[in-house]
Amino acid sequence: MYVVSAPEYCERILRWNWQNYARRGQVVKRIALLLGNGLIASNGEFWANQRRMIQPAFSRSSIGGLTKVIMSVNAELLDQWRLAAKRRKAVNVTHDVSFMVLTITLMAIFGDDYATVAPYFNVLAEESARNFEFAQTFRPLGKVILQIAAQRRRDSATATDFLGKMMQSRDRERGEPMPDAQLAREVLTLVVEFTSRPTSFNAARISGRYPITLIPIAWVQTTEWTGMNWRCARSAPAPGRASMVRGWWARVGIEPPASAV
Repeated sequence: MYVVSAPEYCERILRWNWQNYARRGQVVKRIALLLGNGLIASNGEFWANQRRMIQPAFSRSSIGGLTKVIMSVNAELLDQWRLAAKRRKAVNVTHDVSFMVLTITLMAIFGDDYATVAPYFNVLAEESARNFEFAQTFRPLGKVILQIAAQRRRDSATATDFLGKMMQSRDRERGEPMPDAQLAREVLTLVVEFTSRPTSFNAARISGRYPITLIPIAWVQTTEWTGMNWRCARSAPAPGRASMVRGWWARVGIEPPASAV
């Protein structure tokens, strides 16, 4: 694996020389099974065209407009954890963080239609597996997306959320909008991609490397990211575990309980 961070190299790989980096292998096949021929699983000119049509949703102004939404949802979760800490109750950090990221994702994509679509997508916060059974449950949600799109067209609504910008986008050569079936696939792709790796913490959970479960919130003392890191360290292989655990707590000046080391 190679990690590229220099801007000029990123530009060459992603903009000028992307033809050399086709998506192949079993992982891509599994993604295609789940999402169809979306941006993650496609290649060549089709991929390039889809990327251009989706790009307006990720402009600086579009992403900047999400700041209040992101802050509000994070603040709401923090309040819940503070209340749990006062009551000395445990919280499921994996579930809470997954649900928080899902909420932000759906608000960004669907905007004012969030309340309508949210109940259908809760499965993403509850189920971490991305297997055939999940695909059978998830792919039919494309119909929900198309219903929202159809209603917006009937109402002549011009939304500024991700879905709205994708509906307004036009093919550079033909001047045509994205076909509905492809629109649904690309939205599903965004939802899965955004919610599959909300943090490195959740990535560890999904990969199965660390069995992350409940955290005693009173121990965390509302220092939520420390609590996540502590749990990852606590579940780590034995060599060096104690020093990892102490290190996480020392960063915020909290003395860990004896049972935590």
